[in-house]
Amino acid sequence: MPAKRSETNTVKFSITLSAPLAEVLDQLAEEGIYGSSRAEIVKQFVTERIGKIRESGTLPGG
Repeated sequence: MPAKRSETNTVKFSITLSAPLAEVLDQLAEEGIYGSSRAEIVKQFVTERIGKIRESGTLPGG
């Protein structure tokens, strides 16, 4: 049976990064602290940053 997604409304998209930044993400993935893949790490970083922006009350339209 496939694993259930923890988020019911998700959107998939791609980004282009510089090679040095991708290498940093690969190094972080090897450490496993923030996630085990580039995608997991970026998702966590974006989620945390947007949460901080929301907490500060500076999110446009929010």
